Amino acid sequence: GNNTPINSAAFTIGWNWNGLNTGNGLTLGSNSLTSGSILFVSSSLATAQTGAVISAANATTGAGYGVKATMSGANTGAAVYGTSAATAATGYGVEGELTAVNTGAAVYGKNTGATGAGMGVKGEIVVSGADTGSIAVYGLSAATGVAYGVEGNLSSASATGAAVYGTSIATGTAYGVEGYLSAANTGAAVYGKSAATAATGYGVEGELTAANTGAAVYGKNTGATGAGMGVK
Repeated sequence: GNNTPINSAAFTIGWNWNGLNTGNGLTLGSNSLTSGSILFVSSSLATAQTGAVISAANATTGAGYGVKATMSGANTGAAVYGTSAATAATGYGVEGELTAVNTGAAVYGKNTGATGAGMGVKGEIVVSGADTGSIAVYGLSAATGVAYGVEGNLSSASATGAAVYGTSIATGTAYGVEGYLSAANTGAAVYGKSAATAATGYGVEGELTAANTGAAVYGKNTGATGAGMGVK
């Protein structure tokens, strides 16, 4: 049934598990869920806001995660899925940001079990009309070390997919994959690595399926003074 909501007004609530070392502080579960959600969080204020509906913080200095999602069964869904109705250039379905000097990646896709057409990262633009600004996958890095705008890694030798795959049916100057490094660096705007042994396995693959003036794979490096590359 429809339960009566509890209105806490402006009062905040905090729960701590200060003695917890392993295990889960809070567990929610269901053995009958089909199309609903076990936990649904929303904000109905229809004005410009800079807050987050869900915010996760982790102070670890190791290989921890801010948010980790796991799908344990064979599926056709996504472990992490973001959708946005934004119309501005700064609206994203999924955004990754590294805010300190690092050798990591803002967005990292890893596929360790693909034996067919699996991908580390896939970006797709499905608009069929003229489009002069959309990008299926876009990576931006101002790092001065060996960081990457976009990195894809396929670690299965039998894979025939792509570490990074972008597809676009736009008819304008959109891109399947675009990478941009804006500072002097020795990294790569787009870097793909694949251990595939088949002829159809690629480190980076880009596909444009309609008449256009864009590029299947486009790399731009305006600040390289050493061994930096647009596409490596």
